[in-house]
Amino acid sequence: MKNLVFLLFIPLSFFSQEKIVDTSEVVGWKKSGKSSFLINQTAFSNWISGGENSIAGTLSVDYDINFYKNEWSWDTKIIGSFGVNKNSDSKFLKKIDDRIEINSVIAKEFIDEFSFSGFLNFKTQFARGFQYSTSEEGDEIRNEKTRIFSPAYTQLGAGVYWKKSNALWVNFAPITARLILVNKKFTNDLDDGEDYFGVPDGQNSRFELGASVSAFYEFALVYMTQILPFNDIHSYNLFTA
Repeated sequence: MKNLVFLLFIPLSFFSQEKIVDTSEVVGWKKSGKSSFLINQTAFSNWISGGENSIAGTLSVDYDINFYKNEWSWDTKIIGSFGVNKNSDSKFLKKIDDRIEINSVIAKEFIDEFSFSGFLNFKTQFARGFQYSTSEEGDEIRNEKTRIFSPAYTQLGAGVYWKKSNALWVNFAPITARLILVNKKFTNDLDDGEDYFGVPDGQNSRFELGASVSAFYEFALVYMTQILPFNDIHSYNLFTA
């Protein structure tokens, strides 16, 4: 029998973006952002090597709000992403991406490119997350492990902010507080010595003190004849209860 394989990838991207402007040179408010929706599908027919039919979709938004006046700056980045995947061998729709993040830094410049700063960072997710396993009868089952605001991370800190431009900055906060919030549904039945994202048995929160370093960079990737923007935020934290 003839072996056939059918692969279909449908990238659909919708962008709404203003030109990125360095707010250290422009007084007032500036905003920019982009949103994208990506779909891909894979289908196999009489494929001798095996394979699973699947379809997946991801919706993402990424927006920046910047303000500058009289050596004061306020930079906020809002990120949201949610994606799901359905495989032919599973009865469940499974998440492949789920993220809500807000990062905001307010700063007062004291020398060129350096400022005293305060920052807020918030992270959680949109939907419930599950752990998947197989029952004794061989059926796929799932157990809820996370949901919106469980966990939810909030960080507040003060420190020094170095900003070369909107596309490159580093914030160091040697004094940082972090609050972890969870739903008691997930902590009421923990075993002795077990915790849920750091929260102990029967509790719904955990408070920590420590330090934090956050960095953001953005650059263009040249791929064949296309120039693709790339950006990311990296955070490094050291906390004690």
